[in-house]
Amino acid sequence: MPLLTLQDVKDRLRITTTDQDDALEALRAAVEAWVLDLTGYVLTAETGVVEFHQNIRLGLQFKTRKRPVSAVTKVEGRTWGAGATSFTNLNGDLIDPTQGLVIAVGDDLSGFSGSEIPPRQGQALHFRWRERIWPVIKLTYDVSALSPIPADLRGGAIEMVAFLHSLPAAGALKSVTVEAISESYSDAQLQGSLPIATRAMLARHQRTHAQVVS
Repeated sequence: MPLLTLQDVKDRLRITTTDQDDALEALRAAVEAWVLDLTGYVLTAETGVVEFHQNIRLGLQFKTRKRPVSAVTKVEGRTWGAGATSFTNLNGDLIDPTQGLVIAVGDDLSGFSGSEIPPRQGQALHFRWRERIWPVIKLTYDVSALSPIPADLRGGAIEMVAFLHSLPAAGALKSVTVEAISESYSDAQLQGSLPIATRAMLARHQRTHAQVVS
């Protein structure tokens, strides 16, 4: 299921003819790819996604690049150095499937009393475990297709297509002359800013804190 359809775009722009369909479809596809890249969502389920992360501290959550995550199948760690060619199996948990939050909870548990993670006794051991940092983490996981498509996500994408469609197709520099007064301006700022509707609708879906600039 696409994030937005060509008909969604045409309805928003109140276009009933078909002569602009190719141009509108190109805009629709470009905006869809941009939104998915911005948010990390996927529209088609994938299995065995492999990605690498650097300097991950045990016990602290980190984000997958794709979401929503359906399962974490393997977490491995490796140190730096020419001789460090093999990975060590770690214990990992999926904290938040929708956000794609994963945590690596430990590897060698020798020396800890009982099976608690983190251990309830032995404060020094607990600190030692928590402070362990793996220079390289290899994460293998599965993602499911985003369904249903959130209304605000689709709406923000539609507004972005409408915004791009409204931009002048001529050169970047414009000028206006009224009698003896002439003004020149560039539309680069317009092209570089997002419409407020898009920013508002996509805010909660972004992987980092949204920054809305008036």
